[in-house]
Amino acid sequence: MLRSPAELAGLGRASDRDATFRRLLVLADLSSAALAIVVCVALLGGAGLQHGLPLLLPLVLLLSKVMGLYDRDDVVISRSTLDELPVLFQLATIYTLVVWLTESETVEGRSAIVALWLALFLFATV
Repeated sequence: MLRSPAELAGLGRASDRDATFRRLLVLADLSSAALAIVVCVALLGGAGLQHGLPLLLPLVLLLSKVMGLYDRDDVVISRSTLDELPVLFQLATIYTLVVWLTESETVEGRSAIVALWLALFLFATV
């Protein structure tokens, strides 16, 4: 089926809009992870940011992509953060576990780990 130039122009705008939306999701995920780390390490952990800790930020993007958070919008009719709460819960849990295993000297104590998990879950949801 041949499409008119007007239809083709409309398809380009929709794909540009989706690409921009995905880039904003990536930025929001990176920001939420960075903010959660800063809040928990600087305020609750009592230690400054270690040099290796920000290197774990791309892990949020990898986990989000693997869990399908960026690809899911193509297959659903309505987009809602409430539908993604279980996946965001898993994301926060796995990321916090990896941070705890790799940077246990930076994020010390059970309360700091729980605060990191809670902060990442809340910031990612928002």
